[in-house]
Amino acid sequence: SRIRSHRFKASELNIELDGLSTEDLCAMYLSTLLEAATQEHTTSGTGMLISYDQLLEHDFVTDVVLPYLGLQAAIDADPATASANVDSTLSTQSKNRGGVKPWNADEEVIHISDKVRSASSLFFMGNAIEAIG
Repeated sequence: SRIRSHRFKASELNIELDGLSTEDLCAMYLSTLLEAATQEHTTSGTGMLISYDQLLEHDFVTDVVLPYLGLQAAIDADPATASANVDSTLSTQSKNRGGVKPWNADEEVIHISDKVRSASSLFFMGNAIEAIG
C-alpha cells in the first residue's frame, strides 16, 4: 500500500514522517509515485513514461503520445485540428484558475524555493529538478 511505501522510504532514509515539512512530504509522495510508475513500466511493459522536455518537443504529443493512446484514426481524419488542439492545450497554463492564461515555456522563469530543492534532493536522489520540471 502507499502508506507502507512511504513508511519504508522514510525508514530507508532514517527520517521520521511526523517531523517532515509539507515540502518534504510532497516530495516523498511524488518520488514514491514515480518509483511505482517506473517499476510498473519496467515489469509489465505497459504505460509510457514521458519527461516534461519531451512534451515541449515539436509534434511529440501528436506523433507519439496520442497514437499510443489509440487516437491515430482521429489524427489521420483531421491532422490540422489534432495539432492545433495539442498546441492550444500545451500553451495554456494549467495552474490558472477561472480562465485561460497563455503560457510559453521559453519565456517563463520558474522559481524553485530552497525548501523545495532540499526536499526534492532528499527524495529524488539527485534528479530533483529534472523530476519536478
